[in-house]
Amino acid sequence: MRSKKDDILEAAATLFSHKGVDGVSVPQILTLANASAGAMYSYFKSKQELADAVFRRADQAVYGALWHQFPYQIKVKEQFYTLWRRYFRLLDEDRLSVSLSFLNSCHEVDLGETHEQMLRELCQIWREDVDAHIEISVDSMVLLIRGVMSYTWSVEAERYMHLEKELVDSIWRSFLREDGDS
Repeated sequence: MRSKKDDILEAAATLFSHKGVDGVSVPQILTLANASAGAMYSYFKSKQELADAVFRRADQAVYGALWHQFPYQIKVKEQFYTLWRRYFRLLDEDRLSVSLSFLNSCHEVDLGETHEQMLRELCQIWREDVDAHIEISVDSMVLLIRGVMSYTWSVEAERYMHLEKELVDSIWRSFLREDGDS
């Protein structure tokens, strides 16, 4: 049985993903959650605290899906493709968490070690691997990956699924030096 707190969190998540935090009122959340103001304020002191909880929950879902037992022992290129396979699977299974995770970049809830930090660290590892022949900077890698991820979660699944392999291959090639084929 779901709790009223879960109902409130899910209603807020749905509304925030469509309208942003500032575009949603507490009464809208309560209506969608079929909850009273008293119920909400018994769990959250403010809309801001509720938003923080929503973003924290979404970021934890994305973090877990992308980084849990990540195979650092395999070759860099295989790690790269593993990350993208996990991302596209997550996009199909939990688009709402992905959407909220991207919105969190603007909301700036401090979540500790986030998937953004993990991505940066992984790009650093890839950049330092001599056999990978990666030419571009870590910042450029992160921006490129985040840009493509941001685009793909914002369009309908059918528009990118048939391009998944081609898209990921293109991103990988953009990282490489002219002579790199790892």
